[in-house]
Amino acid sequence: MVIYEAHLKAMETELMYALYKKNYFWIKIRLRQYKESVLDNDPNLPKKLKPKAEALLEKFSKIVK
Repeated sequence: MVIYEAHLKAMETELMYALYKKNYFWIKIRLRQYKESVLDNDPNLPKKLKPKAEALLEKFSKIVK
């Protein structure tokens, strides 16, 4: 679970940096990859972290819509 928590923190940091740089195109690409690889297809994502993972997607999706 620690690895997934680190991954979520790194993803948030990456997206915050892209937001700082106003690179909305990159944010859209990473969110799509993140949704497809982690949220939709990772059977090892701990159920306890799924709400946090979904909240990260939702937070940044609202920004780039």
